[in-house]
Amino acid sequence: MPKPKIIHIPIILSAIILSALSHSKSPIYSSQQGIAIKGYDTVAYFTSKKALKGSFLHRHRFNNVTWLFSNRDNLNLFKKNPWGYIPAYGGYCAYFMSFGGLAPADPSQWHIHRGRLYLANSLSTKNKWLSQINSHIKRADSHWSKLRQKP
Repeated sequence: MPKPKIIHIPIILSAIILSALSHSKSPIYSSQQGIAIKGYDTVAYFTSKKALKGSFLHRHRFNNVTWLFSNRDNLNLFKKNPWGYIPAYGGYCAYFMSFGGLAPADPSQWHIHRGRLYLANSLSTKNKWLSQINSHIKRADSHWSKLRQKP
């Protein structure tokens, strides 16, 4: 009787995510319901210096996902300059992207560096990211560029 092949779940998930990325010009991490960055207000990181949950009362559809905001002012700021507020790497974990991997982020683990929002999937990965942020950014930008260019 032949031995069953072992398939690693992360490999399967990466393949599924990469397939989804290939169909989108600018992939954004979102829930199955199409809510960006788990419903957090992407503008609040800049204006309030906090990770705040957004509300369906203040929502906006952009780049095929729904963005939620904690107030009307943040919604209006986003509408004026969405790419200025969207997290790096579409809201995927920045640290994993620096190694060419995709992982969902925990929006409560964040950092703004040189005007750009980065999310991590845990406090420990955020700390690793911050320990060598410039080299991680260089590698992550390169991986993200390649990911977005895949046919």
